[in-house]
Amino acid sequence: METLKFKAIITGPEEYLPGGVKVEDFEITEEDVLEVIEEGETSEDAIAYIKEEYEAEWGQHWCRVSLLTLEQYEAVKNTLNPKK
Repeated sequence: METLKFKAIITGPEEYLPGGVKVEDFEITEEDVLEVIEEGETSEDAIAYIKEEYEAEWGQHWCRVSLLTLEQYEAVKNTLNPKK
């Protein structure tokens, strides 16, 4: 499995996020998957669990997370800032 790379768009209160928005890189490696996978689960189950845990961590600070693939992030970025 290759490393899965995402852009996390995090929104929340000013107390935790100056400006209310933060964008950060989020990666899931094969090692991450192997650490959490349980008997009878698939890699996809483990990946979903890792994403949920990341989102829940931010949720403890009343923040919301949108995970986008790098391709999705570039498409959104290009839509918001079209090249002239």
